[in-house]
Amino acid sequence: LGYGSWATAIVKTLTFNHHHVDWLVLNDDIRESLLTRSRNPKYLPWCYIDQEFITPSDDINAVVRNADIVILAMPSAFFKKFLEPLTESLAEKIVVSAVKGIIPGDYLTIVEHIHKYYDVPMANLAVVTGPSHAEEVAQLQLSYLTVASESVENAETVRNLLANEYFRCSLSTDVLGVEAAAIMKNIYAVAVGI
Repeated sequence: LGYGSWATAIVKTLTFNHHHVDWLVLNDDIRESLLTRSRNPKYLPWCYIDQEFITPSDDINAVVRNADIVILAMPSAFFKKFLEPLTESLAEKIVVSAVKGIIPGDYLTIVEHIHKYYDVPMANLAVVTGPSHAEEVAQLQLSYLTVASESVENAETVRNLLANEYFRCSLSTDVLGVEAAAIMKNIYAVAVGI
């Protein structure tokens, strides 16, 4: 769910690994371009996405209904708006947050929000984060991620979807710690920049 730079890079990785992706793309022009030109014209427009492995859709409920694993990859500022039309249950899915940040106003992390408001067991929640940039991932440059879930089995499932010769993934069971570290990394980067 999501169609920005990070979502596009994640989809590139999944399709490179020959996994099919039902992809929530709410922008009509982007969805059309993915279907006709194999590219997201707004985010990473040079990045080729193999059409054989994607089904772009503007229907969040259809995308979630068809998924065993739901990857969330949108800015935290728009997170609640993205999920607003969702009526399908996430409770039985593995839900992976690739979102950095907290929910504005609620001051909850993404995992805390999904657990509290969508009744997803903590064992079914995962976080993927690391010092990777969307541009590098989409260019197939060597990158590293941490996949965290209280369930080692679910963490391994997510790692197996993403990992390949250029995308290395380590595992952790400290979901909230890994999520907090990703948030703090951005705060430190801004502070150092100032």
